[in-house]
Amino acid sequence: MNTKRWRRLRPIRLFSVAAVVGLIVLFSNLAPAQAMTWKSYTEDLSSAEEAKDPDGNGGEVGLKHCDVACIQDYVAIFYDNGEMLKVRDNLSDGHAAKVVVSVQKNGASLDTDTFYVGTSESGKVFDLGTPDGSGDIAEGLTVAIKVCINEVGICSQTYYFKA
Repeated sequence: MNTKRWRRLRPIRLFSVAAVVGLIVLFSNLAPAQAMTWKSYTEDLSSAEEAKDPDGNGGEVGLKHCDVACIQDYVAIFYDNGEMLKVRDNLSDGHAAKVVVSVQKNGASLDTDTFYVGTSESGKVFDLGTPDGSGDIAEGLTVAIKVCINEVGICSQTYYFKA
């Protein structure tokens, strides 16, 4: 009698094992950007770089994940001397780094630009200009920068620098 009962339950147990294996496969196929835990960070520029424009304030903004070691995957560096923006995408996951830059005066936005850089273009440098195209961002204006993972919707906090 126990033998017959076992044979009736066996397909149910096999189905349960198959369902668990299916869930494991499903979760292991998530895009890396969605499956990771991301941290927003900012860092100051080196003192040598800051000395080039003592009235300004530049820095690095990005998203990093810390599994075994912290890795800075999506990065934007604002150089206040010359108002340059360097963007790095260090993760080959098919998602570009998206950087939103807003130039502000007294809290009001004068200009907002969005830059996209994929892994193949990592390290690309952009010369940030004024809204009217007349040249560099005027000294003393605020430059707000946020780094995102394109198509995913994960973004760093917005950090504020000074041109």
